[in-house]
Amino acid sequence: MCRDDAGSVTVAGVSVILAVVALALVIGTGVAGMLQGHRASAAADLTALSAATVMQHKGLEEACGTAEEIAEANSARLTSCELVRGEDTDYGPSGVVGIGVTVVVAGTTASAAAGAVN
Repeated sequence: MCRDDAGSVTVAGVSVILAVVALALVIGTGVAGMLQGHRASAAADLTALSAATVMQHKGLEEACGTAEEIAEANSARLTSCELVRGEDTDYGPSGVVGIGVTVVVAGTTASAAAGAVN
């Protein structure tokens, strides 16, 4: 007696399609997370640069107000804004006084600092 094979290719085909869809979802989720990190970093950089420029002419209070405006314009929320000195960081040279900011974009946190050599 011979068994009927009708439909066996359909099962294999559906399995392959489901595997491809699952892989696409995993890749898509990873890419979305990576892009969110880049958006947060860019927002932090722009916020710090803008705030540092204002701080040179108007002081820390005005700079943090500007930082909040720039963060909001980049769909971010400013969570910290403070004076930083280059010698107190791992990345700034001695003699640099600037501003450090932390922002949150859709749950992703990023920090940046900017300043001018005195």
